Amino acid sequence: MSDQLTQDYKETFDSVHGRRVLDNLKMLSHFNTAFVPKGNDGHVDAFEMCREEGKRSVIVHIERMLNKDPWKEADGGKTYLERNFKLIDKSPWKEGVTNG
Repeated sequence: MSDQLTQDYKETFDSVHGRRVLDNLKMLSHFNTAFVPKGNDGHVDAFEMCREEGKRSVIVHIERMLNKDPWKEADGGKTYLERNFKLIDKSPWKEGVTNG
């Protein structure tokens, strides 16, 4: 993407009004929630799920253009992985660890 296009995204969304619009788009696209649409028969509606994921992917694109991690939380700045998984380093190549 061009530098001008990236700058255009920043000028559009890195303002008070732009953040308000982006927050509203996030709400409408179920960006921060697990949304599983169900059909009339009670089963997951795959077509509706694809449509919802398409809406969500637009938000991900905007956040990436703003050079932000779209899954970081404002409170604490943790990513999705940091919030939901405990990362364990089991590397045998840590400093001070020898083999045997």
